[in-house]
Amino acid sequence: MNVVFLDVDGVLNAENSTGQVWGSGTYMQYSAWIIDPVLVERLNRISKEVNNLTIVLSSSWRYAEQSGHIDINNMLEEKGYVGPKIIERTICDDENEEAIPSQPRGKEIQRWLDEHPEVENFVILDDDDDMAHLMPNLIQTSFEDGGLLDKHVDEAIRRLQ
Repeated sequence: MNVVFLDVDGVLNAENSTGQVWGSGTYMQYSAWIIDPVLVERLNRISKEVNNLTIVLSSSWRYAEQSGHIDINNMLEEKGYVGPKIIERTICDDENEEAIPSQPRGKEIQRWLDEHPEVENFVILDDDDDMAHLMPNLIQTSFEDGGLLDKHVDEAIRRLQ
């Protein structure tokens, strides 16, 4: 199995996404509801070129989905996503798994990996760098520089093939 651990903010949306003008307050208020179809098409490229792919939601968006506020698959499909359904999510070690944890995201990813020994290759698409010992697997995007770029897609495909 090949796995992409997917963040959303800073990967599938960015400062210049969908023509939206972002300000500091605007970003915090509206970013969670904007997914850029151009960036989704780049994610589609990974899905098309990598066999046996699983996408694991490692984004804080998983909390909004868990609580029923959003449906990530529907949101992505509305923007043109054609890859595998997202049915897996990382979870935190906190007692209350609905609360946004304070631990590094890399620790949550490692927990998921420990429970799935069938993983052959994986990459992490994220704009943050709290990956602890998993930093070599991070393909770091940037909210300010456009999110998921072609160079990130090329690197993810290379590492997963």
